[in-house]
Amino acid sequence: MPTEYKYRAFISYSHKDEIWAAWLHKALETFRIPRYLVGETTAMGTVPARLGKVFRDREELSSSHSLGTELTQALEDSACQIVICSPNAANSHWTNEEILTYKRLGRENAIYHGPCTVWYHGWSPARSKNGSGEITRGANPAALM
Repeated sequence: MPTEYKYRAFISYSHKDEIWAAWLHKALETFRIPRYLVGETTAMGTVPARLGKVFRDREELSSSHSLGTELTQALEDSACQIVICSPNAANSHWTNEEILTYKRLGRENAIYHGPCTVWYHGWSPARSKNGSGEITRGANPAALM
């Protein structure tokens, strides 16, 4: 039987990518699961009509060197972690710490990550490490490697 979690997901991101985190947060919490899937049984339990609550911190972290109790608890209370990858996230101490904390919980297989569109930050396909337009290692926090 699957574990019950307070949050369906925890979104990790650099605060410089707040616009993308806010968009993803709203999109996930308002997403309607297709009717033909609702009620089906999966490894994660019965498919609900909506995904439910998603955690996204909305305030800057303090200057301490460890994650706050509230964020650590939210990670523990989350079924999965979604990491918004960007050059900002790759350089974010806090994004990296959130990933490491989630891995320490033994849930490395429940970490999902993908790039945000970061052209507005001055990144372009020509600046990617392999020149293909893909966001490569320069966008992934070290803890994902």
